[in-house]
Amino acid sequence: MKIAAVAIRRPVFAIMVIGVPIVFGAMAYSRIAIEQYPSVELPLVTVVAGYPGADPASMETKVARPIEDAVSSMGGIKRLRSFNFESLTEVVIEFQLAVDADRAVQGVRDRLATIPNLPEEVGTPKVQKYEIGAEPIVSLSLSGALSPRDLTRLAEDVVKPRLGRIQGVGNIEIVGGRPREIQVVLDPARLAARGLTVGDVGAALERQNLELPAGRIIEGQSEATVTTQGAFASLQQIADAPIAVPDGSGAAVF
Repeated sequence: MKIAAVAIRRPVFAIMVIGVPIVFGAMAYSRIAIEQYPSVELPLVTVVAGYPGADPASMETKVARPIEDAVSSMGGIKRLRSFNFESLTEVVIEFQLAVDADRAVQGVRDRLATIPNLPEEVGTPKVQKYEIGAEPIVSLSLSGALSPRDLTRLAEDVVKPRLGRIQGVGNIEIVGGRPREIQVVLDPARLAARGLTVGDVGAALERQNLELPAGRIIEGQSEATVTTQGAFASLQQIADAPIAVPDGSGAAVF
């Protein structure tokens, strides 16, 4: 009642009290900063695991389901989903807004460390929290008269380093490139004649394609590091790689 009485007795004062916030509000409205991607931290955690050569059904039963069973008992989970592709599984864990994102990530890592039945080929799943600021905002495509391999090398050696030196660029990822690849075609008849399998050939190539540290040499005031050059440098070295056969000899079956 006192406010109404003052407004009736002093109308100019009441108008000024109401008008000042309106004027300052109109002035501030045009100066308010607007961010398209504001800094918002959502309690959203993703788990990515790879299983080379597995189909989506196998990824769901052997990888996604054990991960979901391990993290489903955590407190504060709002939604739990998994997306299964060939050789890749992504599990998305959405927590309640009151849950701290960093603690949620650490909790997921602790739960994943206790999974006993993941295939050995899966390795360590990658756990990371979702960050809006990490989303890509610019996509560039390269095209030209060069071959796909040369375009990939151009993107890796020239374009990516130059873009990375620009202030404000956080990360650059090359998608769709075609790096150098060597395909080894096996002869099934010769494999069977020597009692070998595809796994034997793959294991032999892994054993031969290594560069191992061999120590160091100290002479006076100088010191040199010694490394065994065992990585394949040519197709001929791949063809000459020894493969153990049942009688103890080595043979190439390419």
